[in-house]
Amino acid sequence: MVIELQPLTPHVWVYPYDPKETQPNIGVIVTPTQTVLIDAGNSPRHARRVLAELWRIDAPLVTHIIYTHYHWDHTFGAQIFNGTIIAHERCHDLLTANYFGRPWSTSYIQDEMQQNPARAGVLRAMERAVESWRGFRVVLPQVMFSRQMALHLDGVTLNLRHVGGKHSEDSITVEVVEDKVLFIGDSYYEPPVFLRQPGDHVDTEMIEGFLAQEMNWYVEGHHTPLDHKDAAAALEAMKGDA
Repeated sequence: MVIELQPLTPHVWVYPYDPKETQPNIGVIVTPTQTVLIDAGNSPRHARRVLAELWRIDAPLVTHIIYTHYHWDHTFGAQIFNGTIIAHERCHDLLTANYFGRPWSTSYIQDEMQQNPARAGVLRAMERAVESWRGFRVVLPQVMFSRQMALHLDGVTLNLRHVGGKHSEDSITVEVVEDKVLFIGDSYYEPPVFLRQPGDHVDTEMIEGFLAQEMNWYVEGHHTPLDHKDAAAALEAMKGDA
């Protein structure tokens, strides 16, 4: 399947998720002199594909990468880019505790699967995504915030806000103000499969809060971007299934 950057608004593009793999949407905000990525991809290979698409559309150099949360599929591609990485302060701590400085290799993955059988599915997905662990490294954020932060780039304003949630406590949203696009990552999702408990469900109250902002577009981690009308319909369907 050929995956290409899809334009959403004058400043916003999306490199689409792959439903067959643990490969999320990557947001791309393009200004006259800068490019900002929302998440870095699940691997160097994924990131290189995004980079090739940036070259194709003649986008400016990547100056900033914003992690929506620390999970590997959103952060493991960061070493391919040179931009300043921004995230919630807990993201730094969680990346350090879970991924940073580990002896990443096929043998390490195998050992982890034996010691943590509940995480075997996630670890196999990592192994499929990262074609070679040689030279692989996890990149920690350099700029962190606690509640909210604003970036002003060539007349485009990005509002970053910590929302937390059961999926990952460090989850943030990124609003592209002029284009009325809200990147919500995986924030409203259930906890990861290996941590999920009976009764865990998507956070519909969080979605209602997003809808109250009346964005033109909502971009989450692992589904097709939705306009406001379709996002509201999707929420009602979730409530009906609950």
